[in-house]
Amino acid sequence: MKNILITGAGGALGQETVRYFLQNDYNVIALVFNETEKQAFPPNSRLQAVVANLLDEPMITSLIGSLIQQYGSLHAALLLAGGYIGGSLQATNIQMIHDQVDLNFETAYNVIRPLFSHFKENGYGRIVMMAAQPALKAEKAPAMLAYALAKSLLVKLSEILNEEARGTNVVTAVVAPSILDTKANRENMPKANPAHWVKTQEAAALLEFICSDK
Repeated sequence: MKNILITGAGGALGQETVRYFLQNDYNVIALVFNETEKQAFPPNSRLQAVVANLLDEPMITSLIGSLIQQYGSLHAALLLAGGYIGGSLQATNIQMIHDQVDLNFETAYNVIRPLFSHFKENGYGRIVMMAAQPALKAEKAPAMLAYALAKSLLVKLSEILNEEARGTNVVTAVVAPSILDTKANRENMPKANPAHWVKTQEAAALLEFICSDK
């Protein structure tokens, strides 16, 4: 049975992904923002929810070490933590960029550093990061500059990690959905048609496929 670490587990996609992986017989370590998010999960013998500050590098490094000791090995990390802010170049100051890098890149990087070494030592591992289409398509980026820049760092990091792990069974993937169909997105875009948005269940199924032996 594989042991899967999920960050941002208290969010809409995170909650659905935790449910999906538990239904498919994985052990899940769900990293959440606070006790309220932790208590929202129903009891499950294969679920361990942990409150963690992903921006606290020493804390996360220590936590990863403790989890590896507890479980023996971890097999995959789904790095779903992040946040969005819109704004053009003129509306985006440097602090907004720093904040988006913290939320979308640093929260992933602090987990990846200790885990990547563990995966290479074990000869197996899956790292999955959530990017966004504006990070890949410049025509979608001008109205959300800080967000696009932060997410683009994940794309570049995945390329670097895959180059370092070339020839091994340690693989880093980036998933870049268009718009996720969540309650928050529906409220923020009331005039949009969510019919063609990506369902959280579909995204969770894709994440499981990447982590599986299929």
